[in-house]
Amino acid sequence: MSDWTIEPFESLGALRFGMRKGEAQQVLGEPPKEFHKGFSENVTEAYNGTGVHVYYDADATVEFIEVFPPSRPTFRGIDLMRPDAAAVIADLAKLGLTVRDDGEGGLWFDKEGFSLFAPAGKTEGVSVFRRGYDTGAQRLIPQSAGRGQPVAAYLRASIRLVGILRGPSQAIFTPWSWIS
Repeated sequence: MSDWTIEPFESLGALRFGMRKGEAQQVLGEPPKEFHKGFSENVTEAYNGTGVHVYYDADATVEFIEVFPPSRPTFRGIDLMRPDAAAVIADLAKLGLTVRDDGEGGLWFDKEGFSLFAPAGKTEGVSVFRRGYDTGAQRLIPQSAGRGQPVAAYLRASIRLVGILRGPSQAIFTPWSWIS
């Protein structure tokens, strides 16, 4: 599959939410390995050649898709798999997107239907989900940098601050948990 464009709550390229089991294999052109991820009773299919995990709901329809290299998912032309998560978030913030940090490496763009997995600031994967998928957002207090500012704005400011303190060549992605 060459097109990895995210259409919020609809699809990742030709992989569409609501597809029946077997249709993802036709789209990706390789046989999957089935497994149960975590404590889920539902099947997940791993397509290792393309770096894709397809999650199914109890009705055997696609509800969640995770991708890893070599896949290159994009959102409005932004390459989400770039290793520097701070740069990706900065580009997404320019589009007006806000991020929710789950404190476990997940950077969720709940209103757009996707997330980055970027522990220690390095993007390792991207997840895309259908509308209504439980991302945990309802159970968490949205992390906000305060005074109505999106977290991404404070992230950019903190990166600039670290760059000033350590020098521009040593600016690093910093955990958001200390930003208040």
